Amino acid sequence: MTVLGVGGRPGAEPDDLLALAAKAIAETGQSLTDLTTVATIDRRRDHPGVRRLIEAADCRLAVYDAATLAGQDVDHPSDTVAAHVGTPSVAEAAVRAASATPVSTLAADGWVVCVGEPGPDLRHHGDVEAAPGMLDFAVNVHAQEPPPFLASALRDAVADLARYPDPTAATAAVARAHGVPPDAVLLTHGAAEAFSLVAQQPWQHPVVVHPQFTEPEAALRAHGHAVHRLLLEPDTGFRLGGARPPSGADLVIIGNPTNPTSRLHDPDEIEALATDSPADERLVVVDEAFMDVVEDVAEPHHSLARRAAAGRHLVVIRSLTKTYSLAGLRVGYLIAHPDLIERLAARRNPWPVSSLAAVAAIACLSDEGREYAAKVRAELPGHLAHLAAGLHASGFTTVPNPRAPYLLARHADAARIREDLRGQGIAVRRADTFPGLDQTWLRLAARDRPTADRLLATIARR
Repeated sequence: MTVLGVGGRPGAEPDDLLALAAKAIAETGQSLTDLTTVATIDRRRDHPGVRRLIEAADCRLAVYDAATLAGQDVDHPSDTVAAHVGTPSVAEAAVRAASATPVSTLAADGWVVCVGEPGPDLRHHGDVEAAPGMLDFAVNVHAQEPPPFLASALRDAVADLARYPDPTAATAAVARAHGVPPDAVLLTHGAAEAFSLVAQQPWQHPVVVHPQFTEPEAALRAHGHAVHRLLLEPDTGFRLGGARPPSGADLVIIGNPTNPTSRLHDPDEIEALATDSPADERLVVVDEAFMDVVEDVAEPHHSLARRAAAGRHLVVIRSLTKTYSLAGLRVGYLIAHPDLIERLAARRNPWPVSSLAAVAAIACLSDEGREYAAKVRAELPGHLAHLAAGLHASGFTTVPNPRAPYLLARHADAARIREDLRGQGIAVRRADTFPGLDQTWLRLAARDRPTADRLLATIARR
């Protein structure tokens, strides 16, 4: 997807834009027919030059208002442009708003064009890394099959599949486990549906804190939103600290613990993302898909679920598919104030959560299910420490203090190491598809010591 950002004066000649665009594209080894998107400010959508460029390239037009463009991080801001149109950049900012990376900028005859190449593949997930039969360190599902108590509950529920699903009992079970009212809970078809429900809302300036799971941003873009990225830095261990979104942000999405960094953020720092904005003007959505390996649902030291149920500025999204090995069943839920739940659920399809998913939610949050999660939680620090020590011995650095069931590791030859491992039947997760990371990063799932030793021995032999 090649994007061309366009900025220009109202009286600039259409032919000059076509000539400049063709020259800029040619310098990247392409032609106008390779364009998929022309991006510009909304006030230029009907300029004859822009219309002729769209026709010549046979591509789509993406337009953004000045506030959206002003929220993009650009390398070449202009006070003059800001004074005239309300944003310090048009062409480059439009490329970034379209989720592309600027590679070339030209200016002439009253026009500025910026060529942008595709950014990270937001739809790339670990499951595509691990072919059947490979030793899998790419996917964060805990085990190869659900635990026996859960498998038994699902088998028993098959006899009731002739009935339409009713999530009432499962909703009550989730609410009871978290200590929140049932009307503050919404069962979802995995966390992915929850992100889509959030993305369907009429946001003006959504922000995603990266690096993190890319599906929330992908969902926002699929629903037509221009997304601002708040990038955390590796030098700080990807801590949130005092990082703040732009003042106009009305939605902020963050993971905790975060995928892929394994960073556990302070809940007060997360809540401050909402409370430093005027009341009811900003919603913070917290992806807590891996929180059950940090703490029990009934003892929320880091989870914001109870605060989300009581207030109007937080939404918590949880998943049961990772720790309980249910990726194929799709089981998740939202926790928020009942008014927010009603708003988010307004556009759902009928019966979005299956009977088996509802049964799984009840079983996972039962006493037996919570005991199983506690066992996983108790084993995880040892698995992480062993994996980190072995990687360090082979020249990797890792993000410190991991709390999720994976490590984010860095090595100058990470891309080659990943390919070498793949050739020997071992899958690890490339991390350059996460905004803010490059090919020197890999994400590796925490496994038991014998399994990890197979990986570490293979790396050590390279």
